[in-house]
Amino acid sequence: YITQSQFRRGIPQNVMSQEEEDLLLGQYSDQVTGTVNYFKMNTDVNKKDKISRKKLDHAKLVAKLAPGEHIENEHVPVGTEELLHAVGSYWAEKPSIDLVENYIKKQVYKDRIRLIEFFKDYDRHNCGLVTEAQFRAGLRLSEITIDTSQINSVIKEYQDKQGRVAYRRFCYSIEEIFTKSNLENNPLADVAPPAREFLVQGCNELFPNEELRCQEIISHFRILMKERRLLLAPFFKDFDKHLGNIGRVTRSHFSRLLSTMKLDVSDSDLHILFKKFEDREQTKVNYMEFIRTIDPETYNSGVSDFPAPISKISTSGRRFSSNTAASLQTLMDRIRYHAATKRIRVSEFFRDFDKLRSYSIPRQEFVRGINRIGISLTEDEYNELADAYADKTGKKGTCRWKDFEGDIEKVFNDVNLEAQPTKIPTVAAVSSNPFISADHLTDAERVMLEKTMKSLAEHWKVRRISIKPFFKDFDKLYTGHVTKVQFRQCLTYLKVDVSDEEFEVLCKRWSKSAAIRANEDESCGTVTEESVLHDPIKNCAERICYLMFLSELDNTLEKLMP
Repeated sequence: YITQSQFRRGIPQNVMSQEEEDLLLGQYSDQVTGTVNYFKMNTDVNKKDKISRKKLDHAKLVAKLAPGEHIENEHVPVGTEELLHAVGSYWAEKPSIDLVENYIKKQVYKDRIRLIEFFKDYDRHNCGLVTEAQFRAGLRLSEITIDTSQINSVIKEYQDKQGRVAYRRFCYSIEEIFTKSNLENNPLADVAPPAREFLVQGCNELFPNEELRCQEIISHFRILMKERRLLLAPFFKDFDKHLGNIGRVTRSHFSRLLSTMKLDVSDSDLHILFKKFEDREQTKVNYMEFIRTIDPETYNSGVSDFPAPISKISTSGRRFSSNTAASLQTLMDRIRYHAATKRIRVSEFFRDFDKLRSYSIPRQEFVRGINRIGISLTEDEYNELADAYADKTGKKGTCRWKDFEGDIEKVFNDVNLEAQPTKIPTVAAVSSNPFISADHLTDAERVMLEKTMKSLAEHWKVRRISIKPFFKDFDKLYTGHVTKVQFRQCLTYLKVDVSDEEFEVLCKRWSKSAAIRANEDESCGTVTEESVLHDPIKNCAERICYLMFLSELDNTLEKLMP
C-alpha cells in the first residue's frame, strides 16, 4: 500500500491522462485508509494471457553468413551484434590508398598530429626516405589506429625500387587536410577548412526502396518529436558513457531507447534504421546523426565552422522572430555586463575576419563574431546590432566592428586616451540585474504571467508532487539553471498544459542575461533575489533560473491554500 501521491509519481510519464489516473485510483484505492494497493494493479497488468502466441520467425539461430556477405545485409537479432563484430569488417576487403589516406587525414585533423615529426629521427641524411620497418615504427609512435592491411596499402604506394618508403611525400599528402601545398606560388588561393561531411561519420546510402521507407520513418519520428517535445541526446549519452563517449551506441541500446521513448517501429523498419545510421567500422549506431535527422530544429545540422546565431525557439520546436526587438541600449548593456563579468576582449572575435585591417567586415562575419562572444540573442537582436553598426561609407553589406568594440569596452575604460591626455577616464555603468528581461515585460505579459502562475499552482495543488527533482535531473552541476528546452521538457513531464505564448513569458521572466546563479539555502529551503545577485558562475547566460521560478510558484501556492 502506498499513498495516492506516490502512486501518481510511480506511473511512467506521458503514458496516460490525469482522468485515467483517477480511474485507476478509484479501482485500487482503499476508501478507509486512503491508500492504494499497487500490488493488485501490478498483478492485473502482468496477468498472463491464455491465448497461445505464435512463435516469431526471428526467434531462431542465425544462419552462418556466406563468404563476402556483410552483417548490415542480414537481420541479425538485436543483442547478438557484438558476437558478430568480426563479420563484415569495414576493412575486410583490400583498402584503396585514397580510402586509407582519408581515414588518416581525419585522425590527424582531429588530434592535431604533426605526422612528419615521427619519421625525422630515422632520416639521418634528410633525404625523405626511411626503411619499411622504420616507417611502420613511425606510424606506431603516432598512435594512429590503423591495421596491417592499411599500412601495407600505404607502403605499396610510397615505396621505391630499393624498398625504401618516401615518408616526406606521404606526410605532405596527409597535411593537405590543413592547407594546400606550394601556397607561395599561388598566394591568392582560397584555403577552406574541410567540410563537416568529410570529418564526421554521416548516414549510409540505402537501396531506393529502403531509402523511401526510411524517409517515411524519419517523417513519422519528426512529427512525434514536435508533438511530445522530446530531448533524446541525454538518454543516448547515458549509454554512450560506458563506451567512452564515442558518439555511438550498440544496436541493443538503440532499440531499447526507442522502445522506452515510445518511438516504436517494426523489426524490419528497425533494421533499416540500423543500416542507415550504423557506423560500419565500429558496428555501432551513430546516434548523433540520428537525432540530428529526426530533430533538426533542436540540433542544428548545419555545416558551418562557426555556430549559427541562436534564434528564438518556440515550445513546438519551430524558430520564429519576436514581434518587437529589444532596444539597442538594452542589448548593449547585456553585452557589456557579459564582457565585464567574463573579462572578455571583444576584438579577439573580429580581428581574424578583418584580414585587411580596415575595421570593416561583412555583415555575416559580424554576426558570427557577436555570437562567439558567448551571449545568445534572437535573430531580430542580431539584425538590430548589424544595422546599428553598418558601414555607410565603405562597401555595402559590411559592419564597423571597431566601433562596436569601442562601445563595449567602455565598461573597462575610455578608448583613445593616448590622444586625450587631459581627459579624466570614466567607466560606463552597467546594470547588475541578472533578470534584465523581466524589466521589459509589457502589461499584457504581466497579466498572462500572473494567470499562468496561478494555473500552475492550482495544478500542483491537485497533484501534490515534488517538482524540484525533475529540474535537478538536468542540472548536473547544481547551478540552479536549466536550458530553455530542458525547462519545457520538465513542464511536459509534470503534465502541465502551457501554451507557447505562456511558455515564452515564463522564459522571459526567469531567463538570465549574465553568468549569475541563485544560491539555495538548504538549511531553510528559501531562495531570495538578493542571493541571486552575488554568486557568479560560468556559462549560465540565457538560461532559466528554475530555483527562482519554484520560489515564486511556492508563494503563489501559499496564497491559494486555505
